[in-house]
Order: sequence, then C-alpha cells, then structure tokens
Amino acid sequence: MRLLAIVLFLPSVALAAPFLASDPDPTGAANKCVYQEGAGPVVETPVVAIAPSTIVGSCKIDLASFAVGSHALQVWFQSDLWGVTSVKVPFSFTRPTASATGPSNLRLVP
Repeated sequence: MRLLAIVLFLPSVALAAPFLASDPDPTGAANKCVYQEGAGPVVETPVVAIAPSTIVGSCKIDLASFAVGSHALQVWFQSDLWGVTSVKVPFSFTRPTASATGPSNLRLVP
C-alpha cells in the first residue's frame, strides 16, 4: 500500500517546475508555441494539452531554466502547415534569488 502511495505522488513531484501556460489555440491550427526574450534567440516548443483539458494546442514553457532577475517575453502560436503566426503576446516575470537563510529568532510565545 505504501508503494502505491509513493507511485501516485511521483508525477506531481516530477512536474514541479514553474511553467508559463496558455489556453489552447482557438483556431486549432497551431503546432508550435514560440517565444523570444528581447532580441534573444527565438525558441520553439510543441503545443501540448494542459490538464484538465484534453485539447492539444496550448503553450507550456518551462521557466525553471531562466536566470535570476526580470524577464520580458513575447509569446505566440505558429503553424507550419499554414505558414501563419498569431499576434505576439507580452509576458513579464521576475525570478527571485534563492535564499539559503531560514527564519530567525524562533521562540515559543504564550
């Protein structure tokens, strides 16, 4: 029984990274989610289904690999079949620094 409980919780631990997620492409034509930070390189990822939806066509970008600091992305859908792209949508976020310190001056109070 304990093994079953451990196996059930493994997928949630494996998907713990912060992700940027979108609704599915309303046209259903997109096969790629594309993003770019500033003048940096264009990064393409395949569209996916994001639970609870079973519709494939959403962006899911792993933000764990981004460096500490502020980031401004442009995100859009792209279709290789039709050779079209959607409008670029801005998304900004700040990745905080990892702090190794914990709470200080712990005590019991009445």
